[in-house]
Amino acid sequence: MFRDATLEIGGETYEGAVGRARLVPTTETVEYPTIDGGNIVHSGAPRWRFEMSAIQDWALDGISRAINDAAVAGDNLPVTLQLKAGTGQPDASFVMVPVAVPFGGDQGQILQWEQDFAVVDQPTIGIASS
Repeated sequence: MFRDATLEIGGETYEGAVGRARLVPTTETVEYPTIDGGNIVHSGAPRWRFEMSAIQDWALDGISRAINDAAVAGDNLPVTLQLKAGTGQPDASFVMVPVAVPFGGDQGQILQWEQDFAVVDQPTIGIASS
């Protein structure tokens, strides 16, 4: 079960405002049929995206403001996602490309947003040391 995770974006922790944080790979595979009836198959390096949903926290230190401000400034954000808090747990470090997140919502509903963010290069997936 995915709970007790930690999420750091741009040096700040936001797990209390986030409902989904997931790295998703897309790997392109090319097949080339040869005249002898065979196939040459090549898979490239995966391209990653970071799926996230969160509440709309527009306070000065809120997640929505931090991502939106970085998007407006054109600044990428370092991210560390740890699947469970504690030393020795799996984690991933990467750089996300922020885009503006939604503002506002439906009457009587919790203000939230869902967004996919591009990831620069490849994430480093390992084991947390702290």
